[in-house]
Amino acid sequence: MRRRLAIAAVGGLLLGVSGSLHAQLVDVSPFAVASIAHDSNLLRTQRGVDGVFERRSDTLTRISLGLTAEFNPGLQAARLTAVYEPVRYRHFSRFNHEAYDLDARWTWRAGRRFDGQLGLTAERAIDDFANRSTPEAGFVRRQGVRALGGYNLSPRLRVELEGRHDRRDGSGAASPGFDLRESIAVAGIYYQGNRLSRLGGSVSVTDGRFPNRPAGTDLATDYEQTSVEGQLVWSPSALSDLDWTLGYTRRRQQPTATRDYSGLTGRLEYRRRISAKTRVSLRGYRRIYSAELQDANLTIDDGLRLGVDWAWSYKTQVGVALERREVEFEAGGAFAGAASQLDDDIQSASVTLDWQALERLGLLLAVEHASRTSSDSSRDYEALVGRFEVRLGF
Repeated sequence: MRRRLAIAAVGGLLLGVSGSLHAQLVDVSPFAVASIAHDSNLLRTQRGVDGVFERRSDTLTRISLGLTAEFNPGLQAARLTAVYEPVRYRHFSRFNHEAYDLDARWTWRAGRRFDGQLGLTAERAIDDFANRSTPEAGFVRRQGVRALGGYNLSPRLRVELEGRHDRRDGSGAASPGFDLRESIAVAGIYYQGNRLSRLGGSVSVTDGRFPNRPAGTDLATDYEQTSVEGQLVWSPSALSDLDWTLGYTRRRQQPTATRDYSGLTGRLEYRRRISAKTRVSLRGYRRIYSAELQDANLTIDDGLRLGVDWAWSYKTQVGVALERREVEFEAGGAFAGAASQLDDDIQSASVTLDWQALERLGLLLAVEHASRTSSDSSRDYEALVGRFEVRLGF
């Protein structure tokens, strides 16, 4: 009863704030999303090895209460998105939690040549079940600040400088060793044409530190990562567009210098409208990032995704997606013996039906199947997830 009263009070407050701020020419849009999902293998365990995890399936509910607010004084623009999301599990009640997500941005402009953006993000979520080794309730908090500045050398050519600082903190017993601090600096120059939305290149330098990771293990405590990238965003016709980023990344780690990484990274995505109602997208990527809750120095993630979106009617959209990923956890302490890395092959397929019943009421039904085959067979799993969602805007 108290929870229901609290939700009602928050909803009423959002409506009241919306009305008062609209009168001051600030656009505030509260929203609510309620969903129920059934997961056949919540903890992503292998069938027949449930010694640690006494049960595989569960049903969970989410109620998201949030708002977006926009304020546009002159050439400036401020935008805030805030979401509070209590999550409840029918069987695994120890995982009940309150998640949140905050994104605040200030887009500024000074004259015709200078512009940029300041940003702040914060979120709390439950740890990924796919990489857990214990049934404890572990959560992760992420915070980030960002500053971007651009100077237009001409109407088509501009330079950009960006600085970011991100931090990740976990609450589980194994989490402190994966707490991370990252400082990132990026410099780039870009050209924009008629069909050429963006053509240019950038250099980024990332300084990473694991503040709570003990020395004397096979895991790095610090690293420096440098990436040089070229980017092309091009619309060859009115029906298609191409987004291509290709780069070379070098990662130097301390004190495990013998396990440094150098290689190609990037992303290629092609989107095309093949009829008045159907769009197709194909995306391939390779990305490098620090492993979470996995005894490894870094993760190399290669993926390929095919998506098809079909407009059944003006209000109804159907989406189908297929994705395959090959994930390598490089040279961690647990894998430093016979094998130098842990390899996962992850496949997923999903179907989504989205119906915008009314202007402010939407319904969504989704089904997804996911599986993982690993070089460590105890990590293999299959899962089937069904989800029904109701969206309400104010």
